[in-house]
Amino acid sequence: MIRCIVVDDEAGAIEVLARYIGKTPGFKLVKTFRSALEALSFLKTHEADLVFLDIDMPELNGLRLGELVDRGKTRIIFCTAYAQFAVESYALDALDYLLKPVSFERFLKAVSKMHAPAAGRAPGGTAEPSRPSAPSPPCLFVKSGPKILRLNIHDLLYMEKDGHYIIFHTAAGATLSRMNMAELLAALPPGKFARVHKSFVVHLSKIDAIEKHTVVIRGKEIPISDGYREEFLSRIRTAGD
Repeated sequence: MIRCIVVDDEAGAIEVLARYIGKTPGFKLVKTFRSALEALSFLKTHEADLVFLDIDMPELNGLRLGELVDRGKTRIIFCTAYAQFAVESYALDALDYLLKPVSFERFLKAVSKMHAPAAGRAPGGTAEPSRPSAPSPPCLFVKSGPKILRLNIHDLLYMEKDGHYIIFHTAAGATLSRMNMAELLAALPPGKFARVHKSFVVHLSKIDAIEKHTVVIRGKEIPISDGYREEFLSRIRTAGD
């Protein structure tokens, strides 16, 4: 269970993030703070895996608090209305940078990064430098109907656009989620997927064969359009699993 705290001087922003955390499997809201100083005091004696941190706050702003957080134990997602702080936030190795108002879909993309190997720690606990454990598989959290489902990146075969929806195809079946292609591409890890058609994205390591106008994955023939052919062929020459 990933332990979260929210630090924001606006009650409304705290309420939104608290609701999102409560709806997301594997995440637990431990405490909320309207003051960065109070949050800093809490973190000196308590552990948290993930901090949702506003930037523009009185007394001690979020960037300064971010400098004081032990980032070997605690990851930070900045949540702010001001885009100009983005560069400085990433200098602090922020997990993500969310612009208010934050949609639930964008929130899910941000927190899914906690499961990537780069997070460097086991969810719900601290790192174990003397005996590192195998990282959790990178994953996506996607909203499908009333549920939020976790899909492991390695299990994805290909994704198909169908109207206002994306269909995630795995060996176990298909999952339908309302999102557009741009949102899908932004959520996928770089280097492992390629768009081959305006309606299809494929997992490069799952390709069984490439024919003149199609990619074959588990017997499914997926069209390659002329507009994506050159970039796709370039990608597969350097792709790794």
